Amino acid sequence: MVQASKQHLAAATFTQSVVDHYTNEPNTTAMHLMYTLDAQGKRIYTLKKIAADNEITKSAHPARFSPDDKYSRQRVTLKKRYNLLPN
Repeated sequence: MVQASKQHLAAATFTQSVVDHYTNEPNTTAMHLMYTLDAQGKRIYTLKKIAADNEITKSAHPARFSPDDKYSRQRVTLKKRYNLLPN
């Protein structure tokens, strides 16, 4: 009887941890490295979304890469149009 209640408690705890992981509860926070630029153009890294000078920070992580890039042709066309491609 005691063993069954311990197993039930363990299963309930595991289920709650899975639910907490996939929901945006306050107790589950993810840290993302962010940055701002100083006067010399160097990056100042932080974990905050807004810097001390009320400037919105930018993500320090690269965009996700997908080999199935649906809009590559349009991006190249726009870069050619505005002379943004390297020579």
